[in-house]
Amino acid sequence: MININNFINGFSQIFTDEYLSQPWKITQNLSTILNAIILQLDDSFDIKDGIAIHKTAHIEKGVTLKAPIVINDNCFIAANTYLRGLKLACYSRYRSSRRLVSSRQTS
Repeated sequence: MININNFINGFSQIFTDEYLSQPWKITQNLSTILNAIILQLDDSFDIKDGIAIHKTAHIEKGVTLKAPIVINDNCFIAANTYLRGLKLACYSRYRSSRRLVSSRQTS
């Protein structure tokens, strides 16, 4: 069996064993999962209408965010980017081409 933690840093810290054994349930339940994560966030996030943005994240003008979404610390979202139903990793950079520009793994 492939260990998803080898590909997505910290995956099992967010998702339970049920999702590790049946990963298709993640896409089926992503909105519910993200809303549950948002409820557990601390005051280092600005939360409004299902959108949680860490206070150290930088989001340029012209970005479209569709709830539910969690943008973690030190993320950079470039102008004209469209994101929905995501939990973005720390130190990630996204731009309008929808291509991951860079992402540093954190412990």
